[in-house]
Formats: sequence, structure tokens, C-alpha cells
Amino acid sequence: MWTLQYISSVHVPLPSFAGNYDVGLVTNKEGEQQLVYIPTDSANVLKPGTKGKLLKKTEAGSSELMTIFVPQRSKKESVQTSKKVILVTGSNRGIGFAIAQRFAAQKHYVILNGTHRVPSEDVRKLLKKFPRAVYR
Repeated sequence: MWTLQYISSVHVPLPSFAGNYDVGLVTNKEGEQQLVYIPTDSANVLKPGTKGKLLKKTEAGSSELMTIFVPQRSKKESVQTSKKVILVTGSNRGIGFAIAQRFAAQKHYVILNGTHRVPSEDVRKLLKKFPRAVYR
């Protein structure tokens, strides 16, 4: 088991690596330290003292091994803190509906929105199946 000590966002301007990354320093009971990559969806809810495990994997298209910190969370906590509220406009039909359906299936909170005041039959079925989805 590893404990997160510090977390920071890093901006890399180099063209081949350009982007913002979240990194952290973790320690274990033996006092070992590791610099780790923290997935963006976890970074905004983590704080020093968070317990977790390390996962080693290679990034797609790269041979470099990355160490990723995976926080340990209770089921209730992960639902409350790691899911997003997503507004999908034009979601009464077509591509917008497909996008909303995908996010709802991933257990995100989804607000469907369309030009019609009354939701389509497909949207009504989606609302019944996924309680985190609403039509406004």
C-alpha cells in the first residue's frame, strides 16, 4: 500500500510531449518513495494521505513504462467524487443522443437537452434505465 505525499500539475511545452500532467510523490511503509503519474480524473479529488496502489503500464505508442497511482476508494466515495455532470445539447436524437447514452452508461450525471419540450421515446427509455440522467 502506498500513501500520496504530494501532488502537483506540470506543464510540458515540448512539442512531442506537450500537455498538462498531474504527478505525485508516494511512499510505502518501508520508506520507499516513487514519483507517479496521476490520472487527470483522479487528480482533482486526491489529497495528501490518500492510500492506493501502483500500476505499471506503457502508454499507447510508447515503449516507456509509466507508474500510475490508483487511489483506494470505497464504492460510495468513487461514485460521489469521480463522476462528472455532463450537459449534452441536441441529445433528443442522433449523435447527441448517442453521446448522452454513452456517458449515462458510464454512470456520469447527464443532462440531456434538445429543441423539443417533450423528450423523444428513446430519451424516455434512457431516463428510465439510467436514474442519473435528466431531460431539460
